[in-house]
Amino acid sequence: QFREPSTWQRYRWQLIGFFIALLVQSAMISWLLIERYGRRKAVLESRQRSLEVMHLNRTAEIGALSASFAHEVSQPLLAVELNAERAEQLLQANPPEVDKAREIMTDVRQANSLAIDVIRNLRNLLKRKSHIQNCDLNAVIADAVHLLSPEANRRNIDLRLKSIQRALLVRADPVHLQQVVLNLVTNAMDAMIDPA
Repeated sequence: QFREPSTWQRYRWQLIGFFIALLVQSAMISWLLIERYGRRKAVLESRQRSLEVMHLNRTAEIGALSASFAHEVSQPLLAVELNAERAEQLLQANPPEVDKAREIMTDVRQANSLAIDVIRNLRNLLKRKSHIQNCDLNAVIADAVHLLSPEANRRNIDLRLKSIQRALLVRADPVHLQQVVLNLVTNAMDAMIDPA
């Protein structure tokens, strides 16, 4: 009876309260960690699904643009073909007109470069990269008209360029701008064909 009470006997209720509080805090911390993990997992899944949807949208966009893409690639390839035929005629002439053939080969290289740019732009469209820069609208239009000149000559259409003397600087993708001009001029030439 006169023995000293043990620590447990002396502070039993305090210790029980402390352990209960510790258990409650541990349970709350565990629940918060599980909740945080679940939320992070949900955010990652949401991002992944968003990326998948964006990729599907881009693929659908490319599918919708495939006809336009084929049209845009066919224009420079047609210019290459027509210029190559003309260069062949000039080289077969007696005497061969080498200087004019060299000029035409420059046009062939330019048209080939445009076709490569169109393909590169299509690839960039899938990656959503843009090559926006400052460019002279006059130069873009002049290049497009120059590329379409052989086709206009083949159709007996007088294609003239009237540009403003000062530079018309715009901030855009020059290849996209050139494609717009090529489409407009080609459509105009198609509209000029006599149905009879």
